[in-house]
Amino acid sequence: HAHAHTHSTLLELRGMAEAEAEAASARPAVDRHGFVLDTKDVNGLSRTLSKAEKKKMVSELKRRERKWSKMYKNWPDVMQHRADKVKQRCRKGIPDGLRGEAWKLLCGADVVKTQHDTAEFQAAHGGQSAFDYFCSVEIPESDISQQYVDVIERDLDRTFPHHEMFLQRDGRGQRTLRDVLRAYVAFNPEVGYCQGMGMVVGVLLMYMLPEDAFWCFVSLMEKPSYLFGVYDSGLREVQLVASVCHHLLARLSPKLFQRLEENMLEPILYMTDWIMCVFVKTLPWESVLRIWDMFMFEGRKIMYRACLAMVLSNEHRILKEVPNTMHDLMSFLRNLPVETLAVEKLVPKMLSLELKSEVIASIHAEVLEKYNEIHPPEEPKKAPAKAKVPLTQASPRTLHVAPAEKTQESGDQVKEDQRQQQLKQKREREEKEEEERLRQEKQEQVQRQQQQQQQ
Repeated sequence: HAHAHTHSTLLELRGMAEAEAEAASARPAVDRHGFVLDTKDVNGLSRTLSKAEKKKMVSELKRRERKWSKMYKNWPDVMQHRADKVKQRCRKGIPDGLRGEAWKLLCGADVVKTQHDTAEFQAAHGGQSAFDYFCSVEIPESDISQQYVDVIERDLDRTFPHHEMFLQRDGRGQRTLRDVLRAYVAFNPEVGYCQGMGMVVGVLLMYMLPEDAFWCFVSLMEKPSYLFGVYDSGLREVQLVASVCHHLLARLSPKLFQRLEENMLEPILYMTDWIMCVFVKTLPWESVLRIWDMFMFEGRKIMYRACLAMVLSNEHRILKEVPNTMHDLMSFLRNLPVETLAVEKLVPKMLSLELKSEVIASIHAEVLEKYNEIHPPEEPKKAPAKAKVPLTQASPRTLHVAPAEKTQESGDQVKEDQRQQQLKQKREREEKEEEERLRQEKQEQVQRQQQQQQQ
């Protein structure tokens, strides 16, 4: 019996080993960042390095790792007295093996965690950490946040479908992605979930543990220098960033700006994905990582640099080669030639742009003022007054009167909301009519100029 049992165990182990070997052989070949080779996904692009290039790259990598490791040992002092040095090293690129830790430090994730994950919070929630608690929150089917959960489930398969971490349906990568996104919905139900968030969280999960990724994401979402407001309804911040880029483009390349203006090509039409996904869906992976390294230190200014560099790198093609129509220009800008987006070309272009913070701030203020004229900001909602007497303990008189009062208040509020909505729709119609009139005048002016030139 013992011999038979041993034989059975050996067969079982052999079967497990064969299954693991078969699974390993079935895994597709990936590049050094985990992206499946030979896919059309821009993030999977990877070129083969020669032995000399590999040797040089490894040597350079080890040297930079030593520098970053030395900085980690005295991080607060380095940031206080040598911030410019950190900035330069982020621009050169953070070593891949140290990237996760660097991002956490640069965006202040640990500070944000200590603000929220307090001893008092844990004591009030059975000793659970804040992350574990928000992961475990059950959202009722009737709750409005349930719609976010449903969209998260639909988006899981669309998030990095060509990366080994997220290839397997409901594998470890998809499970951790779901956990972090659902935890954020529970943590901040007012913002909830929006497409684009999954790509950002996915990048963080490639470089750190789920809890660290969660607090990094919270930090990015809470700070105006990063992604605060980017995923709010109406996408106000996305429109503002795109509009600021458009105004900066007018200063950097009047001819290119004029070409886009002639064709009524608003920046929001082609920059939305760039901003909401922090370039993850648009650029080759080496360019994404370098931009994220800089973004974590310099914040939103890097968004302006990247958006402008992507357009300006293709200035000649847009002015000389792309047909001068709105459709052709938009198609080109949404599918920029990948060779112009390579890290060795894009980053130098970004850093060569003369962008002063005070100029950006001035343009942003002007754009914001104009935006608020068109879309008046809503007044902050007042918190409902707490009932002095619990409903179950109220007198029959109170129970009888309260619903009537509430109904009257609700009716008045509905009428006021309808009136405001009608005024808003009227303003929007008038603005659209005015914009259309100006566009027609501009087109007629351009046509007249062209006719005069021909004559």
